[in-house]
Amino acid sequence: MFKKLNINFDNINLDNLVGNQETMPYRKFLQYEIKDHDYLNSLIYSKIKFNIKPDYINVTKILPPGTSPHTDSWKTALNIYITVGDDKTYFWKHTTEGCLRIDTHETMLYNDKNMILIGSFTANKGDCYLFDTHTAHSVEVKNESRYILRFAWKKKTFREVENSIVIMS
Repeated sequence: MFKKLNINFDNINLDNLVGNQETMPYRKFLQYEIKDHDYLNSLIYSKIKFNIKPDYINVTKILPPGTSPHTDSWKTALNIYITVGDDKTYFWKHTTEGCLRIDTHETMLYNDKNMILIGSFTANKGDCYLFDTHTAHSVEVKNESRYILRFAWKKKTFREVENSIVIMS
């Protein structure tokens, strides 16, 4: 479901990462291209190595109050939390009639009333979490927007990605 990696990126300069805004069909998410790839490379790849290259890397901004339970179109993500508050990520199991709809981006949205809480975490600034984004999850953003640096794998499972990551001391 999720795993906190024993690595921290508390010195990220958001201005060096946020590039052009990408088109997103959701009002609670904004996604941005990486502005400075040299900065990203120097920041990330001295601390972590991906033996399976991510399919996609971006900066995502999640607006308050956050998101309802959903699954993403990619199977696995590694999120590095750039700005945080008392925000929480929840993981859910759906009961009968859980899915409200599937959108054109393969994202499934769930009815909160048909969900059972199975786990949660509160990330601190610089924390790095790997998680299975095909497990229904929601994000509670209480005050200011949450920014994350996201690495996504479209078809690789949580275990495949987990086993391919090397922490570089």
